[in-house]
Amino acid sequence: MNATDTGGASGAPTAVQVAAMWISTHEDDIRGPRIPFIRSKFGLNILEAVEASRLAHKLRFAGGR
Repeated sequence: MNATDTGGASGAPTAVQVAAMWISTHEDDIRGPRIPFIRSKFGLNILEAVEASRLAHKLRFAGGR
């Protein structure tokens, strides 16, 4: 993650960031459609799940930039 993705006010990672970090390192563990899987595993709403997926892609392929 980069400086703009540092988490909430406490500095702790948000649920979306935690999900994104997990997704970026466990891509092969996702079974079935990605967004419903992410929503179920992390308790995210649909927009959060899409954001986590987007951030995971950045982490995996753009070095978090």
